[in-house]
Amino acid sequence: MFRYFKSDPTTHVMLFKGSKLIRQGAGDSFFHVPALTSIAALPTTVQDAQFAIKETTTDHQEIALQGDISYRISQPATTAAALDFRIDPKTHQYLTEDPEKICNRIINALKAYAHALLRDKTLEDALGLAEQLSANLLTRLQMDPSVLELGITIDGLRVLHLTPTAETRKALEADFRERLNQRADQAIYARRKAALDEERRLQETEMATEVEMEERRRELVAMQAQNKTTLAKADAKAEEMKLSPYKNIPTQALIALGLIKWAEAGANIGQLNLAPDLLTQLAGWMNTSTTKH
Repeated sequence: MFRYFKSDPTTHVMLFKGSKLIRQGAGDSFFHVPALTSIAALPTTVQDAQFAIKETTTDHQEIALQGDISYRISQPATTAAALDFRIDPKTHQYLTEDPEKICNRIINALKAYAHALLRDKTLEDALGLAEQLSANLLTRLQMDPSVLELGITIDGLRVLHLTPTAETRKALEADFRERLNQRADQAIYARRKAALDEERRLQETEMATEVEMEERRRELVAMQAQNKTTLAKADAKAEEMKLSPYKNIPTQALIALGLIKWAEAGANIGQLNLAPDLLTQLAGWMNTSTTKH
């Protein structure tokens, strides 16, 4: 008795008569004799599978990986040769549990690679590898022989959570808070030190300015003193030059010249004071002059 079978466009259908493949194709439809034929149906859409893996790091800490994998059957004939995807034509339900083995094989391969990547890492190192771990595991799964021989293509892998146990997480959180407090203390210390350094620089600048001003004042005083000395020397030189013509004139002549100048001044000089010694000396000179004559 013939029956009609129709599949959707995202399902690759394979019609077998015994072990011989009669026809195949995505979204295929046909008449068949159920007693003589069997039908395998392989979905070609992207499938998502979640995973949760526990591993132990090199410092004996347990860590959990959670995420998802995207895969698809890219070579239906290869997949159908490796696993039994036969269905009941009426219900379209699989006749075996083989289709579930695809996901199991992918997860098993993922566990092996995760173990290889984390076994030589400390917990702290492992926790910082989330993004790198996703890319690394994806590359390894895409090249894995056990996945390739199933005709499977891995389109994506994401490690969504990479966490330690609850006890370890609490310890890490306490340590993290302590490090945050230390960083805050260091920041406060750095700000205070910066303020003190700035204050010291200002004081040094002010002191340097005061020293420079004092040095300039000292230079100014020295210059003024030098100028006064130079002026005094100039005045003394001028007086010396004024008196130099009288240097070789006898004392008596100088006194006489002085008296002449006094006499010429006349009333302009109100009073003339002569010391006793000078009067005595003048009297002596006058006696000497009278005796000679």
